[in-house]
Amino acid sequence: MYKALLLSLLTFTLIPIAQAETPQSFSFTGAGYGHGVGMSQMGARAHALAGESATTILNYYYKDVVIAPVVDTHTIRVNIGHLLRSVSFVSATPESLIQIYAGEVVGPTELAPIATFTSRQKASFRLDASGVITGPVSGKSFTIRWTGPNAVITFSQPGSAVKYRYGQMQMKVVKGAIEVTNSLSVHDEYLWGISEMSSAWPTA
Repeated sequence: MYKALLLSLLTFTLIPIAQAETPQSFSFTGAGYGHGVGMSQMGARAHALAGESATTILNYYYKDVVIAPVVDTHTIRVNIGHLLRSVSFVSATPESLIQIYAGEVVGPTELAPIATFTSRQKASFRLDASGVITGPVSGKSFTIRWTGPNAVITFSQPGSAVKYRYGQMQMKVVKGAIEVTNSLSVHDEYLWGISEMSSAWPTA
């Protein structure tokens, strides 16, 4: 029995082990979740690197359109918080102020804010059972502004927190929930805030 076991072990150890071959190259294939509509950022970058103008690139991706200058000094409103029950605002910028006004305030105003928060003071609000926004102040509609050298405000909702440098926010009750929008000038606030493409990419 022992001889048979010894012979089996010797036989096993004498079997040469095959060496795995080292691949000379690798190939990776990937895919994204693009919707296939509109302009490809990477494609537009390639066109720009090839020396094409912005108009040429836009005409490549968008057919039967006219590229023409438009007035971009108007203000647009962007929804940044939808169907919420609680929100908060804070600015960590030194010497910054967050000012809250009753109702919707448009343009320069001589109205006094109903609440003011200094740097790192958080203003938290929630919607109560009667459909009223409660917190440091209570009501159904507010305007939030922030001031100070290079002031940035952080708007937080359950699950996310986003920083904003430009605009002014409106918070109001709509259909039993809190809606928050940010109003920005198209030319010098909204477009400056878009950061989908790196500033290191070439100018078309």
